[in-house]
Amino acid sequence: MQEWLQVFPRENFLLLKLEEYKNDLEGTLKSVMEFLGLGPLKEAQLEQIAEEERSRVTAQRKLAGPMQNATLDILHQLLDPCTRAFAKMVNMDKFNWDSPKSLSSEQGLSAGAETSGGTVV
Repeated sequence: MQEWLQVFPRENFLLLKLEEYKNDLEGTLKSVMEFLGLGPLKEAQLEQIAEEERSRVTAQRKLAGPMQNATLDILHQLLDPCTRAFAKMVNMDKFNWDSPKSLSSEQGLSAGAETSGGTVV
């Protein structure tokens, strides 16, 4: 990302968190369409995309099962420095991770068990 920001201005990038997409799919799609300068999607199109995404995610979750807290702790320890550096680089605190416990609740994980001319990242 750092190299991209050396070439393109920050306002050419739309940076989204997976949690934003997951918690407000339709709102996120509207933001993406607006950012890209495209007309708004019709409600029926938004609903169709949302339903397809829910079906896909549900099927994947059934296959994968919930993430173990130990795995979440390891990921947090491993990736936290990178996410903090990224948040600082793009000047967006929302990319800083909180504690692993808040991450698991934010992602709905049970205990023990996410331009030039419109690049979307």
